[in-house]
Amino acid sequence: TGRAIHSVTVAGFPYAVAALTSGPDADRKVYVSSERDAVVCVVDPAGGKVVKQIRTGSHPTCLIFDNAQRRLFVSNAGSDTVSIVDTRTDRVVDTILLRPNDLRGLPGATPLGMALSPDEQRLYVALADMNSVAVVDLAKSRMVGLIPVGWYPTAVAVSPDGLRLLVANARGTEARNPN
Repeated sequence: TGRAIHSVTVAGFPYAVAALTSGPDADRKVYVSSERDAVVCVVDPAGGKVVKQIRTGSHPTCLIFDNAQRRLFVSNAGSDTVSIVDTRTDRVVDTILLRPNDLRGLPGATPLGMALSPDEQRLYVALADMNSVAVVDLAKSRMVGLIPVGWYPTAVAVSPDGLRLLVANARGTEARNPN
C-alpha cells in the first residue's frame, strides 16, 4: 500500500539495517546499528519496538550475516574491531581486533564494509583509514593480512568464485590533496 506500518525509535545515529529472512526467527528480527551509542538494536518488526540492545564496539556501522544467518558481523569503526553476534541468543560471541600488532594502542583503522568468502572461512573488511582490506581468518578469530587498495575504502564484495575482491574507494585511487 505504500503506507508506513510502524515507526521505531532506535538508539542514536542509526547506520545500517539487516533483517533475518531465514531460520527460526525469520521475519521476527531486524538489527539496526547505532553509531553514537555503540549498540546494535534488535527490533521486533511485527510489534514495532526495540526488544534488545547489544553492546558492541565503538561506532558500529556495517552489518552482514553469514549464509545461514546464525552470525551477524558488525564493523566497529571507532574501536577498530568486528563483533560477531549469535543471532539465536543476540549476544556478542567474539570480537576481532583489526589493528596491526605494531599499532595495538592507536585507533584509526576505521573498519567499514565487509564481505564473506564463499566458503565463509574468511571475512574481508574495508579499513578506511588504512587504505587497505583486512583479511580475517574466522577459524583462528584473527586478522591474517592486509591488502592495499585505493584511498579510503568503504565497501568490499567477493566474486561468487572467491577469486576477486571488488572494493569501493570513497576518495579514489590516488591521494589528490593529502594531509
